[in-house]
Amino acid sequence: MNFDEILKLYGYVHLDHRKIPDLHYVKPNNYSKFKEFLNRNRDRKFSISVDNDGDGAVSAKLLRYTLLDFGITDIQLVYQAIPHEVGADMVNACKSGNRVAIILDSSSNNKKLIEDLNNNKIESLIIDHHELNNGMLEYYETLDTVTVISNKNEKEELTDLSCGMYIYFLMHFYYEDHGKSALEYFDLAVLSLTSDVCPMDKPYHRSIMRKYLNNKDRNRFISSFTGKYTYFNASLLSMHITPRINALFRTESYQLLHELITDVCLDQIHKHVNEVYKQNKRILANVMDQLTIYDYGNVMYANVKDYPSYFIASNYTGLLANKILERYRKPCIVTCAKDNGIYKGSIRSNVDMNIHNTLESSPYIIKSGGHTLAHGFTAYGKDIEEIIYTFNDISINKTEPISIQINSLSELNNYFNVINDIAQFNEFTGSGVDCIGFTYKVQPFDDIEINNAYSAINGTVKVIAFSRIFVGLELYITPRVSASGIEFIAQIR
Repeated sequence: MNFDEILKLYGYVHLDHRKIPDLHYVKPNNYSKFKEFLNRNRDRKFSISVDNDGDGAVSAKLLRYTLLDFGITDIQLVYQAIPHEVGADMVNACKSGNRVAIILDSSSNNKKLIEDLNNNKIESLIIDHHELNNGMLEYYETLDTVTVISNKNEKEELTDLSCGMYIYFLMHFYYEDHGKSALEYFDLAVLSLTSDVCPMDKPYHRSIMRKYLNNKDRNRFISSFTGKYTYFNASLLSMHITPRINALFRTESYQLLHELITDVCLDQIHKHVNEVYKQNKRILANVMDQLTIYDYGNVMYANVKDYPSYFIASNYTGLLANKILERYRKPCIVTCAKDNGIYKGSIRSNVDMNIHNTLESSPYIIKSGGHTLAHGFTAYGKDIEEIIYTFNDISINKTEPISIQINSLSELNNYFNVINDIAQFNEFTGSGVDCIGFTYKVQPFDDIEINNAYSAINGTVKVIAFSRIFVGLELYITPRVSASGIEFIAQIR
């Protein structure tokens, strides 16, 4: 089995930059709904619900730019305290202020909210990219004042986009219809593409990334946030910018977040954003050290509690689930107790199973929402173990890293080139992403470093020479994407 065949097992292909097609803009099926909604509400006041993650913040920023560019200046931002869950404060803000509601990156399955908006005759637009429950598309057709746009009933190229990137395509055609260009916001939208669940084995996603890498004109938000960098790639976006946005949500630093979204003093506030980010990393590391993690065989489980002085557990279940998934390479469930015996949970998986379908059909779930491999839910505490066993039973065919025997340095370098291509285009959602591991027996005169064997910085593979004492030893090498590029970690076998 050659490299390409092995990579295809994981959904990867060799990404020769020169062979990736140029981006062609696919017009969304739902564009007419978007256009009609904005056109009939051009003279109204707006409230935008900002979802509690990086994609939500980017989506809100893009819609805010759109409204401003077309003369709508009375824009209120309402921040969601819980990811993907719009509260009564949004409905009340629109009722009391006679405002139009825009809800992004959430709520396409929230019938209670949708009915509340519709019954109160609040003009509302919901744009979402999460998996849809059965019957929701038919339900949308019965609504009077609520327009719901989902990329799950879109053309194939658009069905796996982040909410922010999907919004950009809607924007592109709206601006074009009015003789304008939305291009200055393209790289801002790509920020959400690289940080959400957008598989880069799809050719259309890679064509978006190619356009991004070749784009020289940066939106002010991106250029100010990364002004010290001269090289832009997907790893930089997802490792440097998105975690900082998420840290503001997790630590409830809403004033700083508001300044980022509204472009207030962008050049001055990054010091404060970095301080919050470092604080958030310390909090996460401290909680991980104290967390008891249970191994159910095919699924890992942890329950996290509040630490009143510095930690709100419900803000961190998703991040902790990502960390545990990285560490154990097994599907993971993390929960925390809320009020009245109800628990909030996050599920992450690295295997071929549809979390959404499993949760939707479970009798133990109060509500849920998310993607195929990343999902949130609420359930009664007494039912959590039943949920764990449900996923434990369907997670038997879990993915394991494949060991590849490499016989020469030239083969090793070929493999590194493939991994380097993947790293520029793959989606990164945690602090680092492990790729496929392989074995290599050290030969005389090899220039290879035992620790962090190879490093790919800004797309260039560097070989680091070291002592010959490791000749004859077999190394197990795991590529890992980190903030500085790609590290190839070598362990003696």
